[in-house]
Amino acid sequence: MSGTYTSNKYLNKPEHGGDVGTWGTGALNGNSTIVDSSLGNVTSISLTGLTTYTLSIANYQNATIKFTGTLADQVVTVLLPTGVSGQFAFIDSTTAAGTSSAISLGWTANGVTSYELTPGKTQIVNADGVARVWARSASPSTGGVTYIPISKWADSLSPHYYLTSKELENSVFYVYGTSTVPFGSFIILDFPNPTNGLFTVIANYNWSYITTGLVVATVSGSFGQITPNQSVVMYRCITNAFFEAADPVSF
Repeated sequence: MSGTYTSNKYLNKPEHGGDVGTWGTGALNGNSTIVDSSLGNVTSISLTGLTTYTLSIANYQNATIKFTGTLADQVVTVLLPTGVSGQFAFIDSTTAAGTSSAISLGWTANGVTSYELTPGKTQIVNADGVARVWARSASPSTGGVTYIPISKWADSLSPHYYLTSKELENSVFYVYGTSTVPFGSFIILDFPNPTNGLFTVIANYNWSYITTGLVVATVSGSFGQITPNQSVVMYRCITNAFFEAADPVSF
């Protein structure tokens, strides 16, 4: 087919007077198929054994992209070609092989801004192909859970773990796992300053070196109440101060 192609969905733009006698079976039918796919089709991509995957034209011409397979204990980067933009629904149906297993969206150019998908969720995400930015356009779920393995506090020199913007999309924070790394008397789950809202913290970890427990706080702000191991606490945070919104529940 002669002509040029659109940058986002690669639709054919026939030249004036070109493709005589074949325009309908070529550009018209082909474009109609692509438009239909971009409005409602689902394509599946297996990420088993991969560390990176570059989305092809045939991939990003679809409305929904479903990731399958088993992820190694690391982040797998899925890349979109620079210059391509649009809104996509991503389904993460992969099986994690470790606590660090994740899918991160990026770009084929350097200096990219990436976005990490929530395992087991469907998310609608916008891609800006010019500034190379992925941005969430809808929450993964109301009252969703952010899972944080205790290995995030593996550095014995600092008791802090700073929540990312991705992790802050949810209102429930579940800290789990077992660690034998020598540490101090407590660990801190740091929220940005300011933070406002109602949050639930589930402490379900085992760490013999942590004698006091888990503390929630805002960066450079005041500390919340200490959460012992194996307990559930609901907090409300106003700007930079945490307050218990309900009595802790042990389990």
